[in-house]
Amino acid sequence: MEIRYREPLQRSWLRAKGMLFGPFNLELWFIVGFTAWLARLWDGSIWGGDGGLRWDMNNGDHRFGGLVGPGVEKIINALGHPLEFFVAMMLLMLFLAIAVAVAWVGSRGAFMFYDNVAWKHGRVSDPWQRLGRLGDSLFLWRVGTQLLAGLLALALILPILVLIAPAVAVGGIFAGLGVAGALLTGLAGLSLGLTVAFVGFCTDQFVVPLMHRYDEGVLAAWERFLPLLRARPLAFVLMALAYLVVWMVVSVIVFAAGAVTCCALFLVLSIPFVGTVVLLPVHVTLRAFGPEFLVQFGVAYDCWPSAGAADPIELGPGTETSSENDDSEEDMDGPQGR
Repeated sequence: MEIRYREPLQRSWLRAKGMLFGPFNLELWFIVGFTAWLARLWDGSIWGGDGGLRWDMNNGDHRFGGLVGPGVEKIINALGHPLEFFVAMMLLMLFLAIAVAVAWVGSRGAFMFYDNVAWKHGRVSDPWQRLGRLGDSLFLWRVGTQLLAGLLALALILPILVLIAPAVAVGGIFAGLGVAGALLTGLAGLSLGLTVAFVGFCTDQFVVPLMHRYDEGVLAAWERFLPLLRARPLAFVLMALAYLVVWMVVSVIVFAAGAVTCCALFLVLSIPFVGTVVLLPVHVTLRAFGPEFLVQFGVAYDCWPSAGAADPIELGPGTETSSENDDSEEDMDGPQGR
């Protein structure tokens, strides 16, 4: 089986083009743009719109650092002053509460945005309620993986502080051993970072669509996706690189356009929510890229609503939609119509 990358990207662009320009509807742009902005809260986009485009696989791994860092610094400086220590602890708890709330809303927003792209409509309240359980499952997964990654990173840092740094300070052969240990630890840290980024990428691009189609939690969707990833790991690594290349190209285009407009475009894109709306065709295209890539692995991985399926907003609350005919879909030979 030949794995294709350009064709899924082309189909993703056609979906975005038909959804946003056929015909153009400004209200739809703002509604879908709002859900796209919510989905990107996990990246920290609430603070700066899209002025500083991030195009790494998992859009960085610093979601909480910008919030918690100031609080930790205050704690260190205030250890000798009880009142200042108390205030610093309160600030840290506030920062953590905000970070957790942002992560929770962003996880729900991921399904709101995907639902709008899948059904080619603009809804806010309906997917927030209908897909809230899936968003909560994604939130717990994201927080859990970040905590696990933090513990593993701490396990890598401790040997440097306890063993490697003193060895370098002693000098001689111990210094060489310390440097070698530091290099090995750095490679392990780099491997950990890439692994965390790749897991986050697969979760967003492939697991979220599977959760949406089968109406199941994140662990069940990962269990469904993992055999495919194990069978064709290189294909999904190349898919992640293709995604990265697309963001790089978009970043270059935006930078050139910003330079031509004397930085006026940069100012617009730096406005929270507005920047997401301006770049909405890019966000919709890349949101559709993962599901379009999955389609070529068979009907079990086709996450788009089947041809003729009724929009869930028209069926009313509590009605099964995309997952109600899964058993019959499994018997078909090819992807569903999109």
